[in-house]
Amino acid sequence: MLTWPAELPLPNREGWQRGLEDPRQDRTSTAGPVLPRLIHGVIIRNVSLVMDIDRAQLAVFDRFLEDDTAIGSLPFLMPDPITDGWPALTSSGQPILMPDGRPLLMSSRKRCYFGKPLPTDVPIGNRFRVSYRLVVLR
Repeated sequence: MLTWPAELPLPNREGWQRGLEDPRQDRTSTAGPVLPRLIHGVIIRNVSLVMDIDRAQLAVFDRFLEDDTAIGSLPFLMPDPITDGWPALTSSGQPILMPDGRPLLMSSRKRCYFGKPLPTDVPIGNRFRVSYRLVVLR
């Protein structure tokens, strides 16, 4: 399976937005209220992301999107920007430390597809702000 290019940074925490795809469909009846019914049991999350990158990273991103994922039609593994690399915490909110005193960092990878619409980028000075949506599968 493809993996998110190591040359690219994780997305900005600002601009990150996540929501569930609704797996329900309204069921109508001849009498009474409209009731929802589950049409599939797969949990799908739609995530909107933004990252600020330089021109070389934009070329890496474009190659990954266009060539590696076949314009977003192939799945890939990506570090979870909300979990991966962040310290594991105790129930009181203190970092869990390893024997050498460094914090224990969490690791999480998500299986994703590029969502619709396809990514867009805007130049900001000599950098680029790339906005994209991912469909995250469990």
